[in-house]
Amino acid sequence: MRYPIFFILLPLFGYGQLASSGNATDQNGNSFEWINYGSQDWSIENAEIVTYRDGTPIPEVTDDDEWFRLTTGAWCYYDNDPSNSRLYNAYAIIGKHDDDPNTPNKEFAPEGWRVPTNEDWDHLLSSIGMQYSLFSLPQGQMSDGNEGSKLSGSENLWFNNPNNCDGGQNGIDGALIDNSEFNTSGFNWTPDGCRSGAWSAHNPSFCLINEWGRLWSITSENSYYYRLAVTHNLTGLSKSVGINTYGLSARFVRDAVTENCSGTSGNQLINGSFEFPIQPNIGNNFLTWPIDGWDGFGAIPNIVKTNGFISTGGPNNAHQGVQYLDVVGSSADFFQQFNFQCNTQVFFSGYFSVRDNRTSTGRIDLLRVNSNNTTTLVASSNQLNMPSTPNIWYLASGTTVLIPGTYRFNITMGEDSNFDDACFSFNYPIINTGSYGPLCENSGNITLTGTPTDSFGTWSGTGVVDNGNGTAVFNPSGLGGTIAQVSYSHFNATGFGCTQSTDIIVNSSITPIFTQVSSICSGALLSTLPMTSSNGITGTWSPALNNTDTTTYTFTPDAGQCATTETMTITVTPNVTPTFIPVPDICSGATLSALPTTSNNGIIGTWSPALNNSVTSTYTFTPDAGQCATTETMTITVNPNISPTFTQIGPICSGATLAALPTTSSDGITGTWSPELNNNITTTYTFTPDSNQCASNFEMIIDVFDINTYPIPKGISPNGDGKNENWDLISLDVITLKLYNRYGQLVYEKENYTNEWFGQNKTSQSLPDGTYFYVLHLECGTKTGWVYINK
Repeated sequence: MRYPIFFILLPLFGYGQLASSGNATDQNGNSFEWINYGSQDWSIENAEIVTYRDGTPIPEVTDDDEWFRLTTGAWCYYDNDPSNSRLYNAYAIIGKHDDDPNTPNKEFAPEGWRVPTNEDWDHLLSSIGMQYSLFSLPQGQMSDGNEGSKLSGSENLWFNNPNNCDGGQNGIDGALIDNSEFNTSGFNWTPDGCRSGAWSAHNPSFCLINEWGRLWSITSENSYYYRLAVTHNLTGLSKSVGINTYGLSARFVRDAVTENCSGTSGNQLINGSFEFPIQPNIGNNFLTWPIDGWDGFGAIPNIVKTNGFISTGGPNNAHQGVQYLDVVGSSADFFQQFNFQCNTQVFFSGYFSVRDNRTSTGRIDLLRVNSNNTTTLVASSNQLNMPSTPNIWYLASGTTVLIPGTYRFNITMGEDSNFDDACFSFNYPIINTGSYGPLCENSGNITLTGTPTDSFGTWSGTGVVDNGNGTAVFNPSGLGGTIAQVSYSHFNATGFGCTQSTDIIVNSSITPIFTQVSSICSGALLSTLPMTSSNGITGTWSPALNNTDTTTYTFTPDAGQCATTETMTITVTPNVTPTFIPVPDICSGATLSALPTTSNNGIIGTWSPALNNSVTSTYTFTPDAGQCATTETMTITVNPNISPTFTQIGPICSGATLAALPTTSSDGITGTWSPELNNNITTTYTFTPDSNQCASNFEMIIDVFDINTYPIPKGISPNGDGKNENWDLISLDVITLKLYNRYGQLVYEKENYTNEWFGQNKTSQSLPDGTYFYVLHLECGTKTGWVYINK
């Protein structure tokens, strides 16, 4: 079952004192509580992991037949009920995750922890007063003391459960919890029952909840692993070796970390573990006082090496390191001395044990060394009154805050005692005011921040206003030309802390001087503002120069100069937009007058480029200098002229009546013709388009034909020389042509003749040279005459 754990730190029956307790986290993120016993920390909650340390899953197995056949690690809930504790077989606690003999086992316990061995169990039992090894008893025999009662907890869970299977040892019901030392160790062993490792017709698979609590040891015998057991009706505990498929609870153990000597300075003692000088022989090695690095008085000590012979009288093993201090026959006091300049939090500890099976005492004191070399006790560890049980180390430790002064770390050893692993460490105050300045008196307030920064820190000094949280406001105003000293004091609730001061140089402020930039027109080109003031202050201006809007610029002096910021406002006059009466569209070639050089709103300037009456152009008006005006553009559209088109009038006969020429062209241009129509002579007439039309003039020639005066060729010479080969009348409008020889015979005729006759007859045979007579029927009448063939 999973049960809440309640424990307190108690002296362990005169066998020392619990050094510490705390919480740790397993590989699955579960938090578990632990408690210290001598030189070891033990978990006081049962394991609840479902993976090995490296994340490999430990499978849950609920089926009995599958569970009994297992040869690798597995877990289950008691009775397969998740409200109960997890139980593990032995293969799980040794990390056997597969059956490959070449695969190394996994780690069951979290990082830094282990499953306890028989030796670890003996250490735990010795620390609660057991005088012999549990593992020296026969299999299954209960110890004759009350160790089971001391280790057990959760009183309401232990009882004779009628729903259980048969089993257990004879005893008195309730004897475990009725013992006066029940649950005095804080170990909180609970009766979580077990799962059988094999099928039994007598008992079910899950058995003995509320009556028995069993925990694994990782020590084996003949490949079977030990288990320790506590039962409700006896005060002792037993060990046995069983088959590896049993399902039991598990705990973790680790070598103790000396939490009571955790100052950031580390172990500050010389020869703290008595490792130097190294003694060459195993056994007693007598030294004379003082031991290197120590002062004091007492018996002659001997240094005993690790794993020294039992005859040395001390423990078999040193607590840490390779040597420990051993005295016999009288008490001893010795010390090391330290000096502190501030209130300092110190941590001190050491381990004591007894020799020769005799009781002894041990204690660590902090003594203040007075100006007359006397001492005053300021702090002590817990007083150890150790029983005669050998081979157990007991921790003496403490912490306090020391004001400035000289102190001794003093070890007091009773007769027949041992000491090892001395530690005197401290958190030396690291108080830091920070660095500030130089400042200018008019630079404004700054924040002072002390380290550490919290409500224990306070600030003081001229111009300082403490904020009550480790910060303060420093106002340099009025302190120009001085050095202001400010102090930061930090003392925590225990008085640990110190005071530190720092100087802040405050310089008188200089105001930079600049020549004012006059008003400019919007868009004017501004030069860079001067980076050095008239009185020598260098710096930068912001924002960037703006030639469009009136802007205030701030001059920020470069660092290291005690100067104020300065501002300059540059007025930007908005530009006026010149206005003009637009020029209407014109026809190509129209005469343009000069564009106006003064706008309607009084801006004077010039236009470019030169006027062009042939193509559409955009002209730009540029205001004369000294006027806050923008440029302006005007586009004058020049429409191209259209050439009018008319149907050509063919030749007319002289005297024919002509109709009036059309006053509208085929493409819609209207206009007039000149000169007046003349039906007597060929004349060229000009069409002039009416105004407001983009069109060109047009000319038409009307031929007037006078049959009596029109010249007709007198002969042809069709001899192939390319000259006068045929009779060309193409310019006449010939309706019919008839040719006769001198005998009056018709030799050739042709309608609509132009130039088809080259001396042939009607059958296309060549006519002989000679004179032939023609009759031409024309639009303007009939004409006769002769034509000569001369080849």
